[in-house]
Amino acid sequence: MRGIVRSLLVSLWFMALTFPLLVIKISPLNGEVIWRFANALYLGLGVFFLSFVWRALLVVKGITTAKEADLEWLFAFLADDKNRARASGAALLAAGAASLAAAFSTMQINASSAGGLLAAALFALLCLRASFLCFTGRGAELKRSCNAASQAATRPGLVRTAVLGVLLLGLIPLPFFIDMYQVNVLASAFIWIMLGLGLNIVVGQAGLLVLGYVAFYAVGAYSYAICNANFGGEFIGFWVLLPFGGFLAAVAGILLSLPVLRLRGDYLAIVTLGFGEIVRIILEGGSLSLAPVASLISLFTDAPLPAWLTAPLNLGGPAGISDIPYPSFFGLKFDMDASIRYIYFIALGMTCLTIFVVTRLRDSRLGRSWMALREDEIACEAMGINKVATKLSAFALGACWAGFGGVLFAAKTSFINPSSFTFMESALILSVVVLGGLGSIVGVALGACILIILPEYLRSFDEYRMLIFGACMVLMMVFRPQGLIAPQKKRRIIKGVNDPETLRQGEAS
Repeated sequence: MRGIVRSLLVSLWFMALTFPLLVIKISPLNGEVIWRFANALYLGLGVFFLSFVWRALLVVKGITTAKEADLEWLFAFLADDKNRARASGAALLAAGAASLAAAFSTMQINASSAGGLLAAALFALLCLRASFLCFTGRGAELKRSCNAASQAATRPGLVRTAVLGVLLLGLIPLPFFIDMYQVNVLASAFIWIMLGLGLNIVVGQAGLLVLGYVAFYAVGAYSYAICNANFGGEFIGFWVLLPFGGFLAAVAGILLSLPVLRLRGDYLAIVTLGFGEIVRIILEGGSLSLAPVASLISLFTDAPLPAWLTAPLNLGGPAGISDIPYPSFFGLKFDMDASIRYIYFIALGMTCLTIFVVTRLRDSRLGRSWMALREDEIACEAMGINKVATKLSAFALGACWAGFGGVLFAAKTSFINPSSFTFMESALILSVVVLGGLGSIVGVALGACILIILPEYLRSFDEYRMLIFGACMVLMMVFRPQGLIAPQKKRRIIKGVNDPETLRQGEAS
């Protein structure tokens, strides 16, 4: 009885807390107040049942006991294997039904989201099969299949390569079977995967907390827009400016890292946050003078300098820069739909390249130096690792991929302004890394897909998206602080000491 009262009080508290957002709505046409009490009722019922789940998870995690959570009756019921199997089946069945309900609700708003409905239907079928196995007493079979899939996913080899190959083969023809809106969303997701993996180098692998990462993103985007406006032509186009934007962002990363080499933790985060705001304020100023660069060049040559080097660069100010051309293919230009598909393939190729390079960097000597720096700077330096060079390389390489993403963003949207590079963008990129798992490449890619693609298919819940996002982050911090996919630590198997055969023989004896 006490548990029911606690859940009822929690649901009433949530209803009161969200009352102005969920219940009260003012019509923008005539200013009439619309009361939506059904939303509060639905929220109260949902929170009432979820509070039991919350307390049960706290007991499972060991944070509290069943008696303190008033759930002794529940764990006594689940002590029986048959009851536990039936409860698991019911939970899986409810998850499948909820996914289908969300998909159909989204289809009523956006009829083009057939891909989301198909994914929800497949998930519901998997939940239905798992529920059937649980209800028929074959939960052990389900557990064995899940363990086998988990071991195959974590073991590098043929299975992982086959899964990645099938995923890639499915993504290549996809733009020809879905509408342009969804192609645009997927291209944005690929760009955010690049941004997340770039920040993962600095935060996840090197352990340097950066809150102004969006500044490097802006450097890449504006370098493409400005250079295209001044020098764009047949020979200087997207494919020349793509590496140039990454190079400029890497230079900006090095210039930022030089004065902050001795800073760590919160102090480093504050300085990088200030750097991001400085870049945004410069962009809003509307112009950038290259007079110091021109003066430096004039010391070594008497030749007349070009006009673009002596005159201030026009950054567009708050209005931004528009009419940025789409990338061409060896001078061949496309219409809008073909250009969006072309950018999709470019973003897909750059994402694959990013994953390959970041994986090789993680397994290299430089990647091991980053990890040593993350664990303990003093021990890292005592082992002979050049701490300055390691930090500079982390900032430069992380910023380089942000520059690539900025160039792709400017080419995809054909319009940029300073409002696209605010602190909220940096926070969202950091959320991608934290949600996926610090240091995990697959986790960061999954986190980017969740935070970028999923909100687009949940636009029917636009009033509640931030509530759902905040609740999910709280749940992640409590029950999965290492992220969705935690990075695996490397270990060396020594024959006769810790190899699987020796360990099995020791257990048998």
